[in-house]
Amino acid sequence: MTTLNKSVVRTAVAAAGLSLVALSGCTSTHTTTSPASLASTSSTSAAASAMGPQTYKIGTSVQVKNDQGQYTETVSQAHYTTQSGNSVFTAQHGGWLVATVDISVTSGKTSFNPLYFTLIAPDGSRWDADATAGGYTPALASGELNAGDKTHGYIAFDSPSTASGSGAKIAATAPLGDVIASWSLS
Repeated sequence: MTTLNKSVVRTAVAAAGLSLVALSGCTSTHTTTSPASLASTSSTSAAASAMGPQTYKIGTSVQVKNDQGQYTETVSQAHYTTQSGNSVFTAQHGGWLVATVDISVTSGKTSFNPLYFTLIAPDGSRWDADATAGGYTPALASGELNAGDKTHGYIAFDSPSTASGSGAKIAATAPLGDVIASWSLS
């Protein structure tokens, strides 16, 4: 290897190292705790974390802690319909799975977005939330909440009816896509 090539290699290795350091700041450090109804603040065990996030019943409030604070998230009243929330929207995949989301920040702050939710079908296929909530109002907006703030709104998934069958769940994700909690539709 010539001196020039060694210099190029050193530069590439240094750039890769800096990229890794920069990306490590983007990783998700969300921790879910027991349902809010149990008033527990202990984080999940290492064994539970290794198995992935817990799945809850629709209507269960889940406490989530991230780098910026702690908040409670609840997905409730999920139902499948072939009707959009208004005549402007038409489902491309058969209909809409519509659910209500409530988010309440208990400390610090958190960002929220309807696109932080995914429908996971029984066959494992994933359906992203529709940014317009299929015309259902109030649609869950996006933004940032501070301690004491709350938000409420609909999310909707343009999906076939089979996507919301037995074994389906709605997953809440961190901004980078890591599933932090899910709610079973069955």
